[in-house]
Amino acid sequence: MGNTCSTTWLANHCLNSSRTSLQSEDENNLSKNMIESTIIPACDKHTATIIFLHGLGDVGGSWYDAFKTCRIIKSMPHVKFIFPTAPVRKVTLNMGMPMTSWFDILGLEQDVKEDQEGIEKSSIFLNNLIEEEIQNGISPECIIIGGFSMGGAIALHAALTSSYTLGGVIALSTWLPLSTTFPQALVSGDKKINLPILQCHGDEDPLVQLKWARLTEQRIKAMGFKQYAFREYKNMGHASCDREMKDVSSFILQHLSELIFLHGLDDVGKTWLDEFNAFDIPKSIPYVKFIFPTASIMKISKNNGESMTSWFDVYGFDQNVKEDQESIEKASQLLNSYVEEEIKNGISPERIIIGGFSMGGAVALHTALTSPHTLGGVLALSTWLPLLGTFPKALVAGDKKINLPILHCHGNKDTIIHINWARLSEESFKGMGFKHYIFKEYDGMDHTNWNQEMKDILVFIEQSLPKQD
Repeated sequence: MGNTCSTTWLANHCLNSSRTSLQSEDENNLSKNMIESTIIPACDKHTATIIFLHGLGDVGGSWYDAFKTCRIIKSMPHVKFIFPTAPVRKVTLNMGMPMTSWFDILGLEQDVKEDQEGIEKSSIFLNNLIEEEIQNGISPECIIIGGFSMGGAIALHAALTSSYTLGGVIALSTWLPLSTTFPQALVSGDKKINLPILQCHGDEDPLVQLKWARLTEQRIKAMGFKQYAFREYKNMGHASCDREMKDVSSFILQHLSELIFLHGLDDVGKTWLDEFNAFDIPKSIPYVKFIFPTASIMKISKNNGESMTSWFDVYGFDQNVKEDQESIEKASQLLNSYVEEEIKNGISPERIIIGGFSMGGAVALHTALTSPHTLGGVLALSTWLPLLGTFPKALVAGDKKINLPILHCHGNKDTIIHINWARLSEESFKGMGFKHYIFKEYDGMDHTNWNQEMKDILVFIEQSLPKQD
């Protein structure tokens, strides 16, 4: 993941250099008695930001400690973390005692009057932080906001009132405030429908009771959010637990791990989406985002000029037949543009796997070997290495590509891409010196995929993109 930086460096950098006062009273009326905010800058190139708000009577540094203990910060060197601290104010629920609070609390039941003015001011403050990150070059889709208890309430309100669709919301032991101010259902074209939300709650929470959280769940589902998840934790009170923090980490990593897979000739991306779903691969690794592009339609020489979806023209299925170098390179550039887009959106190259079936696998192999990045891995199914003569006989010893994991799968009864062709590709990869190249041959398999192959694919993904608890 690029440069490695230790937790000690993060802590020292934060405490000595990166604690900043929040905005002035003229900007958002929140700075009276404001305590400093804890900010952990990205160790690597800054491409994503997480902003997390604490609960009543707490400070931002407490949640920095929680995220650090669970290794969330260390595992994401390109992410900037912001843990603001609320201003000190008198809280009615606590007999007017002054404490850090994002808004006043009059009671702990859902029918108690809410401090609408205070909630909206804190929501505006959080949206101002979001706006600052966007002005600094971070895409809204690469910004996740969240919070615990009242902090989570502000995060939910800010996400639903923001003019942007963010990368996600982490709502811990909380509720949706001012719920009647939101529509009963979002319109179908509203991009907010795609906002990922993780709501977590303990079944023994004595402060924000579980039934209150379940009302929020009903409300958010009724509005039509497609990527909303509710997690309930047995025996957990108004606190956090290890299992919850692991779920938070997985939720963040859903947008920080990627697999891009290209179909074969005369096919579409959805075919392979269905295939992966049939074997529960996305369900088994929920922290990985899957992309299945579909090729454009072109005339195929091998099929008498018939038009069909294809990544490049095909003159024949034999290693001695001329290859469509121009189109192969264009398709490779297209796949690399997908990779670059994901990197721009905050994904580390080492957390991206590319792959494909047949000609799609050929494009994936070519892309991986010509990319300026060393990726997380390549899935090459029933395929071959195209334009073989354009690659060196052996990579130089210092070339990082040597460490690229490659899983090459082929059936020994393949009548389209003969097993001998695949074996020539195997010899080439081994000759170039790839240390993590694996060739798997399936007895009796034709130009298709098998159960065992899909199981091997899942193992490869889990090993190449391990869950980072």
